[in-house]
Amino acid sequence: MIKKRSLINIPAITLVLGSLLFFEGILMLVCSLISLFYGTENPWPLTISGGATSLVGLACSRIKKRIDNQNPDKLKLEKRDGYLIVAAIWIVFSIFGSFPFFFSGAIPSYTDAFFETMSGFTTTGATILTDIETMPNDLLLWRSMMQWIGGMGIIVLSLAVLPFLGVGGMQLYIAEVPGPTKDKLSPRIMQTAQLLYGTYLAITLSEIIVFYFCGMNSFDSICHSLTTISTGGFSTKNSGINFWDSRPLEYAICFYMFLSGVSFTATYRALRGNINILKDNEELHTYLYVTITVTIIVSAVRFLFCGLPEGETFADGFRIGLFETIALTSGTGFVLQDISLWHPFFVTVLLLCMISGACAGSACGGLKMVRILILAKNSWLEFKRMLHPLAIIPVRLSGKVVKENIVTNILAFVVLYVAICVFSILVFMAHGNDFFESTGMAITCLSNCGPGVASHTGGVYAEQTPFIKWYMTILMLAGRLEIFTFLFILTPTFWKRN
Repeated sequence: MIKKRSLINIPAITLVLGSLLFFEGILMLVCSLISLFYGTENPWPLTISGGATSLVGLACSRIKKRIDNQNPDKLKLEKRDGYLIVAAIWIVFSIFGSFPFFFSGAIPSYTDAFFETMSGFTTTGATILTDIETMPNDLLLWRSMMQWIGGMGIIVLSLAVLPFLGVGGMQLYIAEVPGPTKDKLSPRIMQTAQLLYGTYLAITLSEIIVFYFCGMNSFDSICHSLTTISTGGFSTKNSGINFWDSRPLEYAICFYMFLSGVSFTATYRALRGNINILKDNEELHTYLYVTITVTIIVSAVRFLFCGLPEGETFADGFRIGLFETIALTSGTGFVLQDISLWHPFFVTVLLLCMISGACAGSACGGLKMVRILILAKNSWLEFKRMLHPLAIIPVRLSGKVVKENIVTNILAFVVLYVAICVFSILVFMAHGNDFFESTGMAITCLSNCGPGVASHTGGVYAEQTPFIKWYMTILMLAGRLEIFTFLFILTPTFWKRN
């Protein structure tokens, strides 16, 4: 008699979660070492949290030895297992990652500590901290490290190490990698993940060097490099990038924010000498054209019709317009000015940038340029289909035919995004926030782009009620999981046997 497989592959899921928790704990311990250089008064919360997380992860991963010689098939993942792991790991990482903030007393409310941690791992960049500079350096480094881990994706990280665990990873790749299509660098999914992380690490190292020579000290250059490549936007200073008042630094950050919004697959291939990947990539071209167009609109219209603030030249206006456009389109969220004080026209344009996002396969959130581009093409071709009802006119992107099921998937994604956004706006308004504030909060969380551009808070949500903070963390998770994965595990169908 053949024994049926259980609904959920608990051994394999426990192994993957445990292995990743062990890795998270190790990174906590690495961050705690910063106290040796800066003399942190109380390094123990981060050290103990890291040690405990590693031990829990190690205990969970020990399950592999028990089943290796009994039933190797137990380590094979199916699609259902992949979706569950992808959803669970962000929550598990946030629970353990919040302990250093909570137990150190730096964030005394666990609601706030979990909010800050989920915002970090999902690279949203929203915060409850009103005085960042009072945080000890080890916690500031861990705060930035969370965004670096979440930027490429915790699951993509796991794919790079799964070969050592003997667990199949294709189902995780399908469930995790953002965008309507899954572009692989290698036939072997593990090798693809390793190449992606190699590219991610190389860009991070180059950022550290460039930022250091642009005026940051070594600690700040490391922290800001971790949060720029990940499109996270956490800073070590209350005034953010303005603290350094450096034009070369601001342009350097612009470059890396833009680069972070480009698919890491395309970046890797370009670095390998395949320039055609840039020449033929319609999504990348659209991202570039949108950035240039919005920068010109923001800069020129402010100069011609609204007038620049006293002491600000047109060159300053262009620099600020470029910085804010790239920061919000890429989802990084660094700011040079309080955008909520700008004319509503500019606020609306930048909100649209937050919604659109940058390229699929990057660390950014939002709808992604590829989805918008495919929908725009499909809408235009619909006129031709109406004129020629018998003709077969497919959507093409970068010279390739886009399958009809992908177009349908994109339509469903956009509808869900809009519906969740509208519902969230109503929830926020019901709890005392005005319309503009609520809109900024909803788009901020669902697009994983930290600062509320329609917000007097500037991305700081300390005064929101606990309910709103927990609701915002749910939106952050839904946005990071690109909605479908999040909603899928909430449906009864997911938990039924096939």
